[in-house]
Amino acid sequence: MAQVLHRTMSEAKLLISLFITCYNDMLFPETGKAVVRIFEKLGHTVEFRSTQTCCGQMHLNSGYHDDAAKLMLRFLDVFGGAEVICAPSSSCVSVIREHYPKLAAEIGTDSVDRESPGDSATCF
Repeated sequence: MAQVLHRTMSEAKLLISLFITCYNDMLFPETGKAVVRIFEKLGHTVEFRSTQTCCGQMHLNSGYHDDAAKLMLRFLDVFGGAEVICAPSSSCVSVIREHYPKLAAEIGTDSVDRESPGDSATCF
């Protein structure tokens, strides 16, 4: 992945998996369309994985860790194999990159590691 990040903008042609967060979907539905237009204008291909759901941030923040863990495992399943994941919500990206590894340890799973979707090299 490091090679991709060091390419010049004219060479970087990525398949970007768009994670439209529940927050944006409900309150700002035009955000996803705008993100797609920008990436496509830059020459990238954007995919939308239709089985995506919430990242679990609200559940995690409210103390419902079991429910958040279920959503984490679903996210990892849905976005497995993604080259790059883009979410137009920095708080959701923070949950995925920073809190998923802690949540995985809490529930005793090794589902989250450096190669998992949502690691710091794939989720922005």
